[in-house]
Amino acid sequence: MRANNLSLPLLRKTDSLSSIVDPSPATRNRVLVLCSDAEIARSEAITRNTQKECSRAWSRWTTFFDSIEMKDDEFLESFAQATKTRILAIFAQLVRNREDHVAQTFRDCQHVDPRLDESGNFSRLLSRQYTGYKNNDPATKQQKAVPISILNVVERIKNTERLQAISELVTGVFFFAMRSCENLTVTTPASERKTKRLRLRNLRFFRNHRLPTHEDPTLEFTDCISIVFEDQKNHGDNHDIITQQRSGDFRMCPVRSWAKIAKRVLRILRGIRCNSCEFFC
Repeated sequence: MRANNLSLPLLRKTDSLSSIVDPSPATRNRVLVLCSDAEIARSEAITRNTQKECSRAWSRWTTFFDSIEMKDDEFLESFAQATKTRILAIFAQLVRNREDHVAQTFRDCQHVDPRLDESGNFSRLLSRQYTGYKNNDPATKQQKAVPISILNVVERIKNTERLQAISELVTGVFFFAMRSCENLTVTTPASERKTKRLRLRNLRFFRNHRLPTHEDPTLEFTDCISIVFEDQKNHGDNHDIITQQRSGDFRMCPVRSWAKIAKRVLRILRGIRCNSCEFFC
């Protein structure tokens, strides 16, 4: 519910909080500003892509209502909970993988989740319908993981500076099982992504429990490397730190690979005299 739709006077509180009834214009404006700020904070909890998906899903939901001639009751307020679930099931049959976004909009607007039954559990009707979809859909074809032998081939054919940079990045990424959006330039604008690209500042090398600088000439011979992942899709991973030890292998070593990456980025920064371009690729 948007802040500009706030109904005043404010509702009386029945708990220990002080009640505000028939507020003055100044109080009303202050409450509206606070509601607007709260709405902005909630919108920043998800990426713009997710917001767009929710908006598209709700647009399809309202179009679905028009098609069955049930206008002006998008939140199903005139129906029993069991009927709400059946209507959502019909929508799910027409538009796959959008009913969850619709249900989220219900909850955001303080309405009961239509996926739940009257006891508050996930509807058996929807559960069986989803199981039917799963049984009828073809099995997912899993993509095979890249074996280390392929990385060794990439490492051996680095006969140009570009191929050498690719080899170092591929090897370093392999040990941390990174997604492409964590270390590469992707098409989605940064303002619409939750995951932050790694920078030089996210790399920490350790030798004897001490932190050498990235300019250290013996950086590739340190004991371990820790990478700080500043912001991920999973909120629990904010500023998560992952550490890998030296492998002892001349080619396949996370410390050696990331040390070379750090030195390459430093050379680029010195050449263009820019401290803000700390990305790896």
